[in-house]
Amino acid sequence: MAKPQKVYERLVAASCLGVLAIILVAGLWPFHSPRNQATWLAGQNGIRFGHHGTLVSAGKFSSGTAANSSGSLELWVEPEIAAKKKTVLTFDGSDHPGEPFSLLQDNDALEIRRHNVDGAGIVHTGVCTVGGIFHQGQSVLVAITLSEHQTAVYADGVPAKICAIAGSSTNNLSGTVVVANSGVVSNSWPGKILGLAIYQGKLNAVETIRDYESWTRDGRPQLAEAKTPAALYLFDEQSGAIAHNQISAATDLRIPAHYLILHPMFLESPWREYRPRWSYWTDVAVNVAGFIPWGFCLAAYLYSVKGIARPAAAIVLSGFVVSFIIEVSQAWLPTRSSGCTDLITNTLGTALGLTLYRLPLTQKLLQGIVVH
Repeated sequence: MAKPQKVYERLVAASCLGVLAIILVAGLWPFHSPRNQATWLAGQNGIRFGHHGTLVSAGKFSSGTAANSSGSLELWVEPEIAAKKKTVLTFDGSDHPGEPFSLLQDNDALEIRRHNVDGAGIVHTGVCTVGGIFHQGQSVLVAITLSEHQTAVYADGVPAKICAIAGSSTNNLSGTVVVANSGVVSNSWPGKILGLAIYQGKLNAVETIRDYESWTRDGRPQLAEAKTPAALYLFDEQSGAIAHNQISAATDLRIPAHYLILHPMFLESPWREYRPRWSYWTDVAVNVAGFIPWGFCLAAYLYSVKGIARPAAAIVLSGFVVSFIIEVSQAWLPTRSSGCTDLITNTLGTALGLTLYRLPLTQKLLQGIVVH
């Protein structure tokens, strides 16, 4: 009897260490910031972004006035995949309250997110979704014009959609430009950026058509003195760590050597992490299931190996502590996200593992293993 018991104790101890190692690897891999997957295109103007690529402007764009409600943006892009909710461009640290102006690809749709303030002074996020914009491996010149109560979208010079905004929206195109990624979470967009122009004034329909023809013919917009852009990136350098703003070097785009998030979330609250999508609930299930083995193995070790009478609270607490260490560490890993939802689900998984160990059927099976 002594020999099987000894083998069992060693097996339980090894299982605890093995499960803990797997959890730490799964939660913290790759343990460092990967190289920035933003590379110049060979033989043509533009930059290709992989799944962990980004550009960041050296300085901030200013709205110019206290409440500038107009602006325009022209972006020449070519998506590599039918991406799901990936950030093509955003302005970090904008001169307005609420969520920053952002462009996202959601399969073939372009999603434009911009703040608006209602009559009571409450900040909301206005979302304008335009389907059929993106097609894998095909370039498209997207032009977006902004006014206080409206967003207009053009695709290859053709009007695509006009979205009304209930409240007022100002100073959208201000702050630090982040290309192909979010400023707060890892949400890198894979594809090619071939050109970018930012205007503090509103382009009209004729000007967007003129610029589409000029971009596709000459690789640049047809600049008019009355509508000089605040930024023009032609991406014609083809080497180096800077994509130059042809208008002002203060807002050149830097190509970091390593992938980064400007302002990563730290233990983000569960209500902010919630997304009404199947992928969210899949992640919840994975995080619960991933800690069940930890709760089970630690229970087996403390109950049957160490002979502790009432270790339940310590077991559940250990799941919280391990999860907390992982989530805090993830704030320094740009490919991971630090949130409180995982703290809850991981602790729940540990408690379920403890419950599973304490079931009469489990005890009967483990007793049989020890005896034999």
